[in-house]
Amino acid sequence: MGHNNDNHFKSAHAAAPGTGYGHDNDDGANGRSNGKHRNNVGNDEGWLSDFLAHLWNPQLRKAFTKLAWELLPDLLQASSPPWMQSIELTKFNFGKSPPKLSNFNSFKDSAKTDDAMVAIEADISWHSDINVQLRIKPIPKQLTFIPSALTTLVSNMVSFTAGIEKLHVEGRIRITFDPLVDQLPVIGAVKVSFVEQPETVDFEVSVMGGSTLSGLIPSLKAWLVGFARDSLISMYVMPEHWTYRLDPSIKDVSVPAGMLEIDILEAHHIPKGDYLSDSNPYI
Repeated sequence: MGHNNDNHFKSAHAAAPGTGYGHDNDDGANGRSNGKHRNNVGNDEGWLSDFLAHLWNPQLRKAFTKLAWELLPDLLQASSPPWMQSIELTKFNFGKSPPKLSNFNSFKDSAKTDDAMVAIEADISWHSDINVQLRIKPIPKQLTFIPSALTTLVSNMVSFTAGIEKLHVEGRIRITFDPLVDQLPVIGAVKVSFVEQPETVDFEVSVMGGSTLSGLIPSLKAWLVGFARDSLISMYVMPEHWTYRLDPSIKDVSVPAGMLEIDILEAHHIPKGDYLSDSNPYI
């Protein structure tokens, strides 16, 4: 499912066998990998990180902050664990520290004869001075025997504010220019995605209210990290992506080359999905 610049959700490319559109390792000095021509541009990578840093303050930072305000309130409420009556985003600031890019590869898909594409992959390292505040009302939603008016009253009395700071993300991203067209501006659309789930997603969580509420921090952080990975970042892990269309006629829809069906036979040591709840895994 792709995500375009007007926040409509659309189908994304699936990795097609033999096309090289997926994430593969290079096969040696010939610079090819499953139909892709690759070039290592690591010697010249510094300028792009500098360029990103100039764009980050303030243009990109403001654009991503706006996107966060559009996406996060509903996602947080829809994903809230059973012990939360409600969760509200009250402050969001990405901070002034831009992501840093390194270890670049550029390539094109030589297997495609029409709608050619080129792409850049890079490692991303981001130590952000992010500042987020959440207003949380921690009354279990499943306790239906409590009158709703009383639940609301108690929830308002025990509500607290949680803070998120010092975001750290390590992963690899792909910027794809697809399709390429035979008229200016040549690039039909730009697609950005993580090649796979980031290796590191971490941040500090604090609770305003003194030591009385400090015991909530481990469970709250575990849920927030899970939310960041499963409900937020997963929307932009290949084959999902965010799309910006330079040509309005370009559609972010492709037919998958195939489908893989997997039967899960058995699972052990499934962790709890939420605080104070039983395991509730889904696939």
